[in-house]
Amino acid sequence: MAERESRIPRSGRGFCRLGCLSLDFQFTASGVSRQCRIRSISHAAFESSHRSAQSLKSEGPRVWDEEPFDSITFHTAIEYLKESKPRILFISFGETDDWAHAGNYAEYLNAARRVDGYIKTLWETLQAMPEYQNKTTLIFSPDHGRGPGLESWKRHGKEIPDSKYIWMAFLGPDTPALGKRTNVEAVSQNQIAATLSALLGESYGQSVPRAGQPIADVLRQIIRPPETR
Repeated sequence: MAERESRIPRSGRGFCRLGCLSLDFQFTASGVSRQCRIRSISHAAFESSHRSAQSLKSEGPRVWDEEPFDSITFHTAIEYLKESKPRILFISFGETDDWAHAGNYAEYLNAARRVDGYIKTLWETLQAMPEYQNKTTLIFSPDHGRGPGLESWKRHGKEIPDSKYIWMAFLGPDTPALGKRTNVEAVSQNQIAATLSALLGESYGQSVPRAGQPIADVLRQIIRPPETR
């Protein structure tokens, strides 16, 4: 989630479940912070009013070591959004990946359906807040695909070539409502950071020259800053 223009301070936070996930926020002047695994959040105001969420993470039952369920991650992030109003909010949902690795297809589908509901709630929450209404973009994408077979769907990586295929969804005032698209030029995951930066009026390529270019179709309705190489 990225808020385009407002008086909100340049701040952000990532809420994620996977300890191996690297958050690549490079806004050095913004005080961007992150929360990974079951460590407590360091933001003092957030700690004081949401200790119950932290207790659920540390004390509740777990299926996976050091990883809470998506519901705890999501509702913690939503409360932080309402209270702190960051310009950037990153949420990583991991249950679909964990259930898939376990071969539990029923729970995999249940987790995907829950995330559908979370995205709906997130968007409706943003549109109900004047700080974000009609000036915020939601970016949604998996970090990898899965194998196509009865066994390979449980895995991903170099040994599963088809797992390199992903999809992306963009919703916001600067992006045309083009619906589900097919037979279009391929885009890559390394373009997401540059696209987010362009939505915020920044040039990601100036800081990370090896990154991909912003996705043109997402930014069709705004003037994009040049990507300097």
